[in-house]
Amino acid sequence: MAQRIARSKHRLNAPQRVLIEHILLLATALSIGIIRGAWPLSLIFVTVVTVLTVWRLLAHRSLLIVIMRSLEPLLIVWIMVAYAVLLELVFQTSWGVRSIVLVAAMVWQIRFFLVQFDPNVTSAQSLHSLISVAIVQTSIGLWLIVAPGQLWAMMILVWIIHYMIAHFWLERQGYHNSFVAASWALVAVELTWLSSYAITVYNPVASWNLLLTRSSLIIIIFAYAWGSMLRLHSQRLLTKNLVLEYGFMCTVVLIVLSFIPV
Repeated sequence: MAQRIARSKHRLNAPQRVLIEHILLLATALSIGIIRGAWPLSLIFVTVVTVLTVWRLLAHRSLLIVIMRSLEPLLIVWIMVAYAVLLELVFQTSWGVRSIVLVAAMVWQIRFFLVQFDPNVTSAQSLHSLISVAIVQTSIGLWLIVAPGQLWAMMILVWIIHYMIAHFWLERQGYHNSFVAASWALVAVELTWLSSYAITVYNPVASWNLLLTRSSLIIIIFAYAWGSMLRLHSQRLLTKNLVLEYGFMCTVVLIVLSFIPV
């Protein structure tokens, strides 16, 4: 009897088995892209695997719910794949570094699943949203280097992606306001348009070529200040002095970023 109880304690529950299977399938899907270079096929496989995992993790399923709950975890992998591919196109980043980027995408997505689908955990996942904003803006900057003539298409894509990121973050905060998400997405579009005139790229680790753009650093500061003020406003703690402090912080950071050497 005691042995049976001990064995039952070590058994994986259904969500754990689903996530382990998801890791294996996701690794296979990404391997298709990085080994064979078949990124369209890889992304299709990633999409199918992620949607299937979301469907299996949900207690109450409908087509609309599965699609909506799949968008954020899909976005994580999509933007990281785009980042890895653009690093290869622009700066011929090594196979090993691109592999690290895709492994990070897997870990990031699994962590998102663990937090978002755990009924005992309530989290705004603000860090997840900030990283998403930075990777999107960096990828768009690299894309502009490759294809500057596609600026208008990129601006439309930026609006859609930033709207999604802001919409889901606001929902986790208890807001259901599409106007706020649309306004934030418009700010991101304007920053993309302005930064297209002079794309500045930073390389924090010279031998790796894991790049960041100036606009991605700027938008992180804007997102942090905007999100903090919105959260304080929802708690009725936002004052004029705090608004001035956040405004001053953004101004100082913008000035510093303007003089950082490339």
